Amino acid sequence: MASARILLVEDEAIVAMDIQNSLKGLGYAVPVVASSGEEAIEELSRTLPDLVLMDIMLQGDMDGVEAAELIRERFDIPVVYLTACADDITLGRAKVTEPFGYILKPFEERMLHITIEMSLYKHKMERKLRESEQWLSTVLRCIGDAVVATDAAGHIKFMNPIAEALTGWKQEQALGMDLTEVFNVMSETGSTEHLMLVARDGTQTPIDETTTPIWNEIGQLTGSVIVFRDATQRTRAEAEQKLRLLQLQDALTKVKMLGGFSPICSSCKKIRDDEEYWKQLEAYLQKYSHADLGHHLCPECAQKFYSELYEKDN
Repeated sequence: MASARILLVEDEAIVAMDIQNSLKGLGYAVPVVASSGEEAIEELSRTLPDLVLMDIMLQGDMDGVEAAELIRERFDIPVVYLTACADDITLGRAKVTEPFGYILKPFEERMLHITIEMSLYKHKMERKLRESEQWLSTVLRCIGDAVVATDAAGHIKFMNPIAEALTGWKQEQALGMDLTEVFNVMSETGSTEHLMLVARDGTQTPIDETTTPIWNEIGQLTGSVIVFRDATQRTRAEAEQKLRLLQLQDALTKVKMLGGFSPICSSCKKIRDDEEYWKQLEAYLQKYSHADLGHHLCPECAQKFYSELYEKDN
């Protein structure tokens, strides 16, 4: 495994040489020593070290804290402070730059070694975590379903673009808000099967929704993920299917009535319907079938009622 490369920033030449020798004795590479904050920024772009060992009190217009702040903003390189200053004001300024370590002079080589190794390891793990978060965020933003993630207290930590579109809230606006303020749902039936999402502007959208809790390795709840999708097309298809089923049931009922036993009067030829009313056969057929009925005379009736016309035609 290659030795870590360390940029040493120290303005006292003798102290810098002593620290450089200690670092080399511990197995680290020290390609250059910078004596000012400005020089350190320049050398970073050229040498790309694995860690910066930074003295706080430096000569020049830029002290170690200012240099560390620029390094944090521009480079993904951990900084460890090495200084004789331990007052509260200096420590407060240094903390803002989020250093990976803080070593007071004079120091022992063992403490220097431990601090550097812990800082390198911490930075490596943080980089992996950021990469995983970026990868996961990209995946969640690309999927077709809406996704909202919360912490254990139910405060929103993430929303993908689909969730933004359906709720009417941008992630920047919703971060830290209570889930119920953004993900406002109501149920028409009191169950989770027919949910209606009420967007920020009052628009209502039927949705299908699944909530999954997030547990850590010791069984503690750390948050939840809500996945939902627009169910407008599904509910419309279900309504159309239900209507077709009702129409089919109605048609089958009518067919069954026509196919069952229906008493007919032997004298007037009226027929009794299912409501116990006696109706003309014509009216009965029009009610219980889809047949189109027309009025005509059969040959026997034509001869009976219009015998003269019937004889001439024949």
